[in-house]
Formats: sequence, C-alpha cells, structure tokens
Amino acid sequence: MKKFIQISVGFLSVVGIVAVLVHLFQVTPPKGMAIPPGPEWFSEQLPRYKEHPILEHVHILLGGFFILAALVQFQPSVRARYIRIHRILGRLVVIAALLMGASGFMLGMLIPFGGFPERIVVAAGAGLFLYSLLRAFYHVRRKQIPQHREWMMRCFSIGLGVAGNRVLDGLLYPLQLVPDRDLFWITLLLAWVICLSATEVWIRKTRPQFRPGF
Repeated sequence: MKKFIQISVGFLSVVGIVAVLVHLFQVTPPKGMAIPPGPEWFSEQLPRYKEHPILEHVHILLGGFFILAALVQFQPSVRARYIRIHRILGRLVVIAALLMGASGFMLGMLIPFGGFPERIVVAAGAGLFLYSLLRAFYHVRRKQIPQHREWMMRCFSIGLGVAGNRVLDGLLYPLQLVPDRDLFWITLLLAWVICLSATEVWIRKTRPQFRPGF
C-alpha cells in the first residue's frame, strides 16, 4: 500500500504542477478540440480569472509552492538531517497554505464555473483545508508531532484533491453524462472524498499503537 500511496501522490503532484503552468500561461486547446473541463471553461471561465488578478496569482503560485514544499516536508530524511530547514520551510508552508486556501475560497465564491453547487463544495473543501492546517499548526506548537503529521497529511490530501479533480474530469468527460459545469463540481467533490478517505486509511494504518499502561 505504501508504494501505491507514493505513486498516487507523485502522480497527482505532477498533475497539480502542470495545472498551475497551464493556468499561468493561459494554455488553450486548438479551436474545435473538446477537452476537459470543456470549451466553456477555456473560452469563458479561464478569462474570468483576469477579473481578479491578485487572487488568481496568489492562489495559483502559492498552490504550486505548497505542492512542492509539502513533498519536501514529508521526506523523513529532511526531517532527520535538516531539522532547521524543515522548520523554516514549515512556517512558509503554513503562510502559503493560508493565503492559498483563502484565495481559493474567494475565487470559488466570486466566479464558480459550476454555479451555486460549486460554491457549496468549495466552501466545504476550503473550510476543511484551513481547519486541518490550523490543527496541524496547533499541535506542532505544542510539540505533539504525531498529531501534527496526521493533520498535515489531511491538509495536503485536500490540496492534491484539486489535482484529482482534473484527473476524474478527464476520465469522465468523454462520457458526457452531465453538463460540463456540473461535472466540474461533481468531480471536485469526488476527488476530495477519495483523497481524504485514502489518507484516513493510511493514517490509521501507520498510527503508532500503544498498549494500556505504557
């Protein structure tokens, strides 16, 4: 299971970074080619981000930083050999994640591609993301490292869920089961549920077991 988790995290991280680059450079498919999230996303939704350039760049750039920095933070060798770097980078991750989560929430409220249902999904996801981040920060300040690790894993999984949304959207888009706008928020919700569920399984599998009295 460990290998599967590592491959999945690596794959979603690559997808996330590619999504950041596509968004930053406004990459659009050739005219007439229908690819997910759909023609309306590229022709209407993508330009709408330019109405909120500060929120857009804060969310996108810090999202890319969050993915890369979190991957480094979860490396046991970094924590063991470079604890000072781990702590400094950890503080930067917290700041970046706070700004990324807040800006993502605001963009989801201001310009949702999927309308009102997407607002509900984004509000729930952003709320869980920020709650997990603050719980992780709370525990590390009290040197409760196992709890800190678990809550950071939950936080990171929600971040990767956005990349998972792109993967599920790509898999289900050709089936055309629902309108493109609905598929976007549905796959976002599914991705978050899948990522969080897998994370909870892994947390419980790797959580230290203490015998009574020890």
